[in-house]
Amino acid sequence: MTDSPAVDPSTSSSVARRTVIAGAAWSVPAIALATSTPAYAQSGSAAPTLTFSQAPASTPACSPTTSPFVAQLSGADNVGKVVQFSLPSGWSWASGNGSYLTDSNGFATVPAGAIAANSVSGTVAATSSSLTASTSVETSSYGSLQTDKSAAALPSNSNAEVVRLYASGAGITVAKRNGDVWSSYKGGSWTQVGTGGDTDVRRLTFVDATNTQAALWIKSGVLQMGSSVAAIPQSSNADFVRVDASGPLALAVRSNGDLWRWDETAGWAKTASGVATGPAQIACFSGATKTACYWIAGGVLYVDGVADTIGSGDNNGVSRVYAAQGYSSEGANLAIVKANGDAWSYTTGNGWRSRDTGASTDLEQAAARVVGRGMGAVWDLKSGVLWNTPNSPTGTNQVSGGFVGPASNTNLLRITAPGLLAQIVTGSGALYTFDGWYWTRKATGVSTGPGQVAAPDTDQWNSPYFWIVPASC
Repeated sequence: MTDSPAVDPSTSSSVARRTVIAGAAWSVPAIALATSTPAYAQSGSAAPTLTFSQAPASTPACSPTTSPFVAQLSGADNVGKVVQFSLPSGWSWASGNGSYLTDSNGFATVPAGAIAANSVSGTVAATSSSLTASTSVETSSYGSLQTDKSAAALPSNSNAEVVRLYASGAGITVAKRNGDVWSSYKGGSWTQVGTGGDTDVRRLTFVDATNTQAALWIKSGVLQMGSSVAAIPQSSNADFVRVDASGPLALAVRSNGDLWRWDETAGWAKTASGVATGPAQIACFSGATKTACYWIAGGVLYVDGVADTIGSGDNNGVSRVYAAQGYSSEGANLAIVKANGDAWSYTTGNGWRSRDTGASTDLEQAAARVVGRGMGAVWDLKSGVLWNTPNSPTGTNQVSGGFVGPASNTNLLRITAPGLLAQIVTGSGALYTFDGWYWTRKATGVSTGPGQVAAPDTDQWNSPYFWIVPASC
């Protein structure tokens, strides 16, 4: 997709400007990428629509945006039309004035870097004639990477402006605001694997296979494995937007919905089309008795290409899928959250179980966790309160305030649990960690954006926890 040209909106009288009021990004499910308002219905043809087909779920605070915004105009007369983009309060145009023409496919593209975000999350809107569309975008702060294990610390001369970190297995990968990418394995020394990495959410992770321990990340849409370009057909190594890994398995999806799978035996191979491209919509399940890849397409959860069987007609409206891998006889657990707030979990020992209702659907507001013997737990947030679903087919128990340390069980914002370990970040920036037995208040003043805390499973009792302490703009 090529960038559409910017135009001077004063030359067109068809653009209706729209004022956008900034709001908290987590108040709107991130997978609800865009809303559109049709202007009219044409006799004998579908009404034209305007939607966002691509937008970052999150962008670094106080920086140029790292991904493009793409609005798509449908209808018979959708080429060469003016689309006016408007910004949240406090954001500004680094280049241009927000007016772009649609290309031959009806796409109007704001290039990466054309918008300067500030520290406030908000809504970007697009208008063409009387059609409107909007998408919420969260700003993520950047700063120094902190850990509770000094031996695992990032080198001091490189420990600045870290914006994203993800762990899988015993490895962790971090990205700095300038696109530098670093990784570490089993709490060992850090290696800079490259530059120019994409810093949007879920665009880097770590592959921990028998003979391959490497960062998996995206550079200008091109998939990278460690310090090299990933060995997939080069004609297809472009426009990647999300990655996921669980131990020896990895997934990567392109902006057009093509999904690629990796393992050490087969390497990279295309496995599906039409897959959702939002964050937490692909996941790998790597257990002792089962390995599989899951993805969402059209609200339906697929496992290795087949629509899964969840309850009785419950495989619809699926918004998020989360996987955990860690210390147990099975070694894996899976959780999904539907758009209506229903939460389900899967383990090989128990299959699918209905776990909760009313769960928050935003990114990192639910998590699967490995607890042993083929059993699985799902934690989810409801209006900032943590709920714990026990190992029983039905029922939920609200977690008491003491369960997350001295703070009350309110104002919780993020929860991650890629394995046995878990981390919670409150809206005020307090970090709580869970080692399989106890919750501990680990730090305060922590960054609250998605992908800003991580815990690789290097050792059940001595694994390091990582978090970002934000710098001021």
